[in-house]
Amino acid sequence: RSNTLIRAQEAVAKAQKGALKGEVDARYKLAQTLAQQGMNTEALKEFLWLYDEGMKKAEGYHGVRLSFLLSDLGALGRRYPPALEAMQQRRDAARDGFLVSPGNPGFAQDLVSLNSQLKANQASMDLYDGLPPGSPGRLNLGHFVWDELVSRQRYLEASEIRPLTVFFVSNDLMEKMIETAKTDLERKMLRGFYVSQAALELEALAGAGNLEDATALVKKCL
Repeated sequence: RSNTLIRAQEAVAKAQKGALKGEVDARYKLAQTLAQQGMNTEALKEFLWLYDEGMKKAEGYHGVRLSFLLSDLGALGRRYPPALEAMQQRRDAARDGFLVSPGNPGFAQDLVSLNSQLKANQASMDLYDGLPPGSPGRLNLGHFVWDELVSRQRYLEASEIRPLTVFFVSNDLMEKMIETAKTDLERKMLRGFYVSQAALELEALAGAGNLEDATALVKKCL
């Protein structure tokens, strides 16, 4: 075992005696260290604990769980098939959960995020298109395939799902997150995400012919 791995394991042992957040941080670092050193089976075990339990229960990790963690799992899956299979199993479970409870945003977001990492965005869109217009499930899923709708120039649908008033609510939350970011890197990432989402919102509004709202958004952003 390398010194880096030994230190990561010792950090986990110490963190497990304290709060869940500390354990999540320590086990995430351990998982990444294991993956870097080619210990794929052990890394997968840690990554799946983080996805299924740790980051699901610890406050403040929702975004990390469905972005950075899934990216790490995807990278592992490209060289270690069991990781890919584990992601597919969780995708299928999320889809089954969504079909039973179509109004549950947790199932919908997990499903779309996993499909995105599995390069299966079309599967999310097929499910969305198969739902009755105006149904709770279609509206719920629509929030999470919104970027895909814009990329396919389905602007009217996108602007109906996320009108400017809804974007402004998320804009206010994002501004607060940027202001309270703990590191320059986190602030830069949040700002980049905000800019990209504002650009997509502008494209959707203008593409749908809603030039008044598009103009209002430009003024707000500037």
